[in-house]
Amino acid sequence: MPTIPELVRRAVAAYPDRIAVVDGDRTSTFAEVGARTIRLANALLGLSAADGGRVAILMRNRLEYVEADLAIAIAGKEIGRASC
Repeated sequence: MPTIPELVRRAVAAYPDRIAVVDGDRTSTFAEVGARTIRLANALLGLSAADGGRVAILMRNRLEYVEADLAIAIAGKEIGRASC
């Protein structure tokens, strides 16, 4: 079964100019999402190279959330879950 990083790479390679995410009036192509996701994943790795580290996201459902979620998976991190 393909991993999330593999799926992102495949989508960017196969459909770079297609719309990947729609956020109201804003859109982002697979190539744009891929580039921004890789940059954020590298930044996360620069902060902590340890596998399985936890990352928290606090934002509304928007384009940047998709990029952050994918970047966390690509960097080999976990999303910290809070229970209320």
